[in-house]
Amino acid sequence: MIITSTAKKYAHALYDIAQKRKQAEQMLAELDSFSAAMEKDADLRNLLVMPNSKEKMQLLEDALKKLFSDLFVEFALLLVDNNRIKLLPQICDEFHSHYDFMHSRVRATVITAVPLTSEVEAKLKSQLEKQFHAELRIDNVVDPSIMGGFVVKVNGQVLDASVLGKFKKLKIYLTQN
Repeated sequence: MIITSTAKKYAHALYDIAQKRKQAEQMLAELDSFSAAMEKDADLRNLLVMPNSKEKMQLLEDALKKLFSDLFVEFALLLVDNNRIKLLPQICDEFHSHYDFMHSRVRATVITAVPLTSEVEAKLKSQLEKQFHAELRIDNVVDPSIMGGFVVKVNGQVLDASVLGKFKKLKIYLTQN
């Protein structure tokens, strides 16, 4: 996803305030929750982008206060009031990236043919944390087309230990020789 400079500014400002209030982790969860709700519920999306009125803003504030922290409610209302609510997915992604950077966390995408077991994920995480000298978050993506093994993507680096990858290498070797 391409993240606009406006979304980055909102995400970084929100992170700074949340960090000062010791609510950064809570804000991660609330952003994810609200972003997921917006993605799933077309009625919610339509309500949020409708022209603003005092009644709409009060209704929205009352509903959000039942579910979210004061900081999140203020932020969501600011986005709605400034017609920036459509940037929420970008803001959420940038907030996660900034949080990870500030806490020396690295995200790794691990593509496997079947879901990782917790035991295998723990071993892989341990090895990758040693290699990258950082706390690691693993996002497991299941793709049966790789047939077996795994593909790890971390910080632009790719380690392809999949059966499909080995077949491709074998094909290149056989066609060149």
